[in-house]
Amino acid sequence: MEKILIVEDNPDGAEVLKDILSAEGYICDIAPDGVTAELKAPMNDYGVILLDIMLPDKSGFELLEKFKNDSSTSMTPVIMLTALNDTQSRIKGYNLGCNDFISKPYNHYELIARVKNHLRLKNALADLEDTNNVLYTLAAAI
Repeated sequence: MEKILIVEDNPDGAEVLKDILSAEGYICDIAPDGVTAELKAPMNDYGVILLDIMLPDKSGFELLEKFKNDSSTSMTPVIMLTALNDTQSRIKGYNLGCNDFISKPYNHYELIARVKNHLRLKNALADLEDTNNVLYTLAAAI
C-alpha cells in the first residue's frame, strides 16, 4: 500500500489525518517539523506528502521548494494543508510546484478523494515513463 508523509506540527491534527488515511489502508508517517520532514522525505518512497504551511522551524513553502528541487522527491505530489485562505498563498504554492491545497478545517471525504486522485495521477505518470523507456529501448535496438 502507498505511504504518505504528514508534515503537521499540531499533534492532534496529525493524528486525525493519520487515522483518516490509515482507515483507507495507507501507511502514514508523521513529521512534526521541517527538519524531520527533510530527513524522512528523501529516504522513503512516499506516494503523497501532506504539508502544513505554518511549521515551527521552517515555512511549508521553503520545504515545498526543497522537495520539488530534490530528485528523490520532485515527482511526489505535495498537497498543502492551510488555515490561510488567501489567493496569494495558493498562487505562491502553485508557483513553487504544489499539486493541491486543502483548507483547514477539511472534510475528510474530500481529503481522501484528493489523496486518491493524486496517487492515481502519480502512478499513471510512472506507467507512462515505463512505457516510454520500453519504446526508447526498442527504437534503439532497431
